[in-house]
Amino acid sequence: MEDSSVWVYALHGGDAPTVLAAVGRARERTYREAGEGTGQARDLDRWDQHHLQLVVWDPAAGEVVGGYQLGFVREILGHSGPDGLSTTTTFEPGPALLALLGNAVELGRSFVVPEAQRSFGPLLGLWRGIGRVLRGRPGHHLLVGAVSIPAVYDDTSRAQIAGFLLSGTRRHPAAGAGVQARHPFPIVESPDDRSEEHTSELQSQFRI
Repeated sequence: MEDSSVWVYALHGGDAPTVLAAVGRARERTYREAGEGTGQARDLDRWDQHHLQLVVWDPAAGEVVGGYQLGFVREILGHSGPDGLSTTTTFEPGPALLALLGNAVELGRSFVVPEAQRSFGPLLGLWRGIGRVLRGRPGHHLLVGAVSIPAVYDDTSRAQIAGFLLSGTRRHPAAGAGVQARHPFPIVESPDDRSEEHTSELQSQFRI
């Protein structure tokens, strides 16, 4: 799929080892700049071989500039059980939540290389790629996955972001369906955190 200045491909990592190696190098470079690199030449994990890979290619630069792991939950549960989901490394889902996720698509790890992050092309290409995949999979109407907050944010900022997203109507009903964080992030609320001024500021930043 071509999207303005970039091309987006969907492939399985196990079928394209050379492309997967390029994805691993670009991902490591991106995560390392955010303080989350592995320290290895390539950042690859066990899901890369089996999940569908969306790969953003910049023909002008001649390199991979973005990527996203996609997994079809029903298929993964069928052959690998819950451990086949990358999300379960962060959260422990109960049977009720797994039942809700039968037709879901798991969004795994994603990246856009630093020099392309100021351009709309790679990110837009990834989301259009996700839409194209879903269009070919009727019935898959739910996207699920873990979102990390980079370590470049201090603890106070991360607590405010997490507290805001977990409050009120922004908390999805499935959040109460027996899912537990494996390493809960401590959220300490203060009266200032719940102030109308504070909420308005966060809403303007997140466009919610």
